[in-house]
Amino acid sequence: MLILDFNDSELRIADGNTVLASEPGIALLEGDRFLLGRAAAAKSRLNPRASYHRFWDQLDQQPLNRAAGNAQTHADIAYFHLQSLWQGACRRLGASPSQLILAVPAQYGAERLALLLGIAGACGIPVVGVVDSAVLAAAAAGVPCRYLDISQHRVYHSVVNGNGALSSADELSQQGLAWCYEQSIKLIAAQFMAETRFDPLHEAASEQRLFDELPQWLLGFARAERLSMTLPAGQRQHRIEVARSQLLDQLQPLYSDIERKLNEQEGPIILSHRLAALPGLRERLGAGILSDSAIFASGFELRDAIISNAESPVWVKQLSLGAIKADSGIGAPKTGAVELAATHLLCGNDAHPLSVEGISLASGKAGAECSVQVVLENGQPVLKSSSDTVDLRINGAAWRGDYQVLQLGDQVECDEGKYSLIRVVGGS
Repeated sequence: MLILDFNDSELRIADGNTVLASEPGIALLEGDRFLLGRAAAAKSRLNPRASYHRFWDQLDQQPLNRAAGNAQTHADIAYFHLQSLWQGACRRLGASPSQLILAVPAQYGAERLALLLGIAGACGIPVVGVVDSAVLAAAAAGVPCRYLDISQHRVYHSVVNGNGALSSADELSQQGLAWCYEQSIKLIAAQFMAETRFDPLHEAASEQRLFDELPQWLLGFARAERLSMTLPAGQRQHRIEVARSQLLDQLQPLYSDIERKLNEQEGPIILSHRLAALPGLRERLGAGILSDSAIFASGFELRDAIISNAESPVWVKQLSLGAIKADSGIGAPKTGAVELAATHLLCGNDAHPLSVEGISLASGKAGAECSVQVVLENGQPVLKSSSDTVDLRINGAAWRGDYQVLQLGDQVECDEGKYSLIRVVGGS
């Protein structure tokens, strides 16, 4: 049995925890045929007029505005994409599986889901069950939560209650990953112009290279305050540095919109791995992160509650939060299904809230005064020292420096005692 995690930023088919096929929902018309997924993304900036990014988001059977090879509608392009993905998964397996569960967000809507199921049937994909993505996420975490996910063009917000049922589902924004990429590209291109006089957007080839590098650069900001970025132009290599704070300012409109709407409700927040890849958002929201394999693991564990009539599968929107076995490898945060954010610094029996003002830890040896603090910067706890001679240990390893990003569960030892990064839920 396979599971398809449906999200147009990356459609993924997995067998257990092994991802067999993974492709973004992008198509590029070359002559009378389509390049699909990553192959299309790798040329999308070279020929933007021939690129299609919204065929899953705007799935319908209305005629396209312009001719596109053998495709007359968005549904036709979606068929080519899903067929290619399925064939790739079957090649990896060396066989054609007899069952597939489809995990799809409730916000996609019943009308588009019906069309998606029709396309799957035309591709010969044996869908035997449909389940809401947020309900699977909550089952993996084992707790009621507000689950946030992002697609190419939208941010989804779903609330799962204590019974494991989807109680509400809405969109926080229609600015998705595509918007985030465009904002980041504008910032980086302007920085190249300001520092090197090289404009990567002047030619399609250099714009494509910037686009190709961008996902890794965004991931690099997870722990780095500044990143060095290099792009070639002819025989030259152009290099700049971009501060994390600059990128956060660029993405501020989306972050503020999400935060404002979330403040209207209460409850723990869990981000998909896709949304957590945006720097600073997880820390800003105090959210947990769902691992990229948790959807698949919980889907396999709970498959008997999901599988229904293959002719007309029921869209399952409730799963027991306690149904996953303790030894299944998912469920509780300690198993790795959910990575949570630190909120406090624990010393002895006292838990101190992390703050931008900082929490002082210790002074240097031999009476030498030296400020050592844990400070909240851009939503992340950071260990800062005014001297590199202070004797500190992080998670048992000796450390001498002046700056270190910390994570939930990290332990800092010094002359004054032992400090732990912890998470306090439901209190301050």
